[in-house]
Amino acid sequence: AHEAMSQASKRVCPHCSQEYQKSDGCNKIRCKCGGLSCYLCSQKITGYDHFSGAGATCQLWTNTDVMAQIDRDRRHAAGRKVLLDAGVSDE
Repeated sequence: AHEAMSQASKRVCPHCSQEYQKSDGCNKIRCKCGGLSCYLCSQKITGYDHFSGAGATCQLWTNTDVMAQIDRDRRHAAGRKVLLDAGVSDE
């Protein structure tokens, strides 16, 4: 469960599968491979359309406290899944 929880807060580039973790800045990520993606949903993107205008799905900027909560939630869900898959109830 610990390993799954650790992996849950890492992101993977959808272009080259390189792992990365953001410490600050906007949610438009440019990987070392040159590919652009959204840090929040990991979708491949081409620019800022993903963050603004009609059909925008994610925010360009996220408060660091909000990002910390998102990462905590992802780690909790990953750990819970491992335990449930192993037959351990959380009740």
